[in-house]
Amino acid sequence: MKIVFIDKIFFSIISKLPNGFFIRLNNQIKYVGEFITEQELTEFVLQDNEEFYFIIGIEFSPDDIRLSETNIFNTIIEHFGYLYPTYGLMKYNMKL
Repeated sequence: MKIVFIDKIFFSIISKLPNGFFIRLNNQIKYVGEFITEQELTEFVLQDNEEFYFIIGIEFSPDDIRLSETNIFNTIIEHFGYLYPTYGLMKYNMKL
């Protein structure tokens, strides 16, 4: 996937993700807090190589309380809510 257009909306969405979220691109991980400017994010994302997955995510340790039987549903819904704006932007607005 070659992304040719990234705008302020994408940066705004990414910069609002909580600590712990990352972008994995070409097997390189950068945490969303590392992107101080739109230009830094754009330069990183434009390095995309189709041989690798483009992932925006967060990792949990297996014993994280957020993954307990009583909390997992709320954790999934909460984190999906954080990522939902990126799905809409990529699906409808980004030029690939």
